[in-house]
Amino acid sequence: MSDFDYQAICEELLAVLPSRQSQVLMRRFGLNQAQSETLQRIGNDLGITRERVRQLEKSGFLRLKDFTENQNLKKAFEYFGNYLNKTAGLRREDILFKELSNEKNKNFIYFLLELAPSFSRLGDNESAYPFWAIEKSKEGLVDSMVKKIKDFFQKEKKPMDLETLAKCLDISDNLFLSSCLEIAKDIEVGPLGSYGLSAWPEIKPRGVRDAAFLVLKKSGEPLHFRAIADKAGELPGDLFLKRKMLPQTIHNELIRDSRFILVGRGIYGLSDWGYSSGTVKDVIFKVLQANAGMDKEEILLAVQKQRLVKPNTVFLNLSDKKNFVRDTQGKYTLAIKTA
Repeated sequence: MSDFDYQAICEELLAVLPSRQSQVLMRRFGLNQAQSETLQRIGNDLGITRERVRQLEKSGFLRLKDFTENQNLKKAFEYFGNYLNKTAGLRREDILFKELSNEKNKNFIYFLLELAPSFSRLGDNESAYPFWAIEKSKEGLVDSMVKKIKDFFQKEKKPMDLETLAKCLDISDNLFLSSCLEIAKDIEVGPLGSYGLSAWPEIKPRGVRDAAFLVLKKSGEPLHFRAIADKAGELPGDLFLKRKMLPQTIHNELIRDSRFILVGRGIYGLSDWGYSSGTVKDVIFKVLQANAGMDKEEILLAVQKQRLVKPNTVFLNLSDKKNFVRDTQGKYTLAIKTA
């Protein structure tokens, strides 16, 4: 954040204009208040047409462009240029305002940027937030990159960190990629620090289930629903600040979602990790369906990859002769042959 007195620079510039031109510019850019005013409102107040207000704005602005040799103004322009050069020559507008100064100076910075001959306001369309660039040609490069990233995510269907994304897209300029990711409307960074489409629950979680999914993704291993509730409060983002995740609520919600598998007493894992739904008996059935003729130790190892259970629980289920048959060599098969 700079030490520039942006308001003083603007006032110094406007002081060289006739009163009416100065007043119009101040009101159009909100230099004397928080919000800019429309041509119509200013015209109504001054008793002139909106077209006349437009002419005064244009003529005043053109006149100020002759004063760009003002030393304070030149220093501000140089500062803006150095700042943008550090961000690949472009920056999303709201981030730029925040980093250059505080909210109070936003309108003054906007006015000075508009006055500068070397900066362009671009974007502000259905796919890109408004951003400022040193070169107007950046707009085409940004549009192409945003489309490329969006198409890639739609195909891959999974979030990625900046380094992985750059590698997959074969992009060497991570600074430019990072700026484009900020500018893209449909792409955001999620609570775990990965980028993806804003519609994805991993990127923009909308409820308890999405929060639990992120917690498990971050942990990389099954967790008890009480631990999931505790860890949900540690994740960044508005959802986790505004909403307390209650353990029982999480338990009740996860049972209803196929993304989560109950792998032990109150312990959940993700189906993405290879866990399948069903009881311990269902898991044994699937194991023997895929690998007939297994002894109980082999079955135990296979089941424990799917469920956090004690050996006796598995052996007790194997004793169900209606479903499982043991031969003279101690090998188990299904009692009912499946197609």
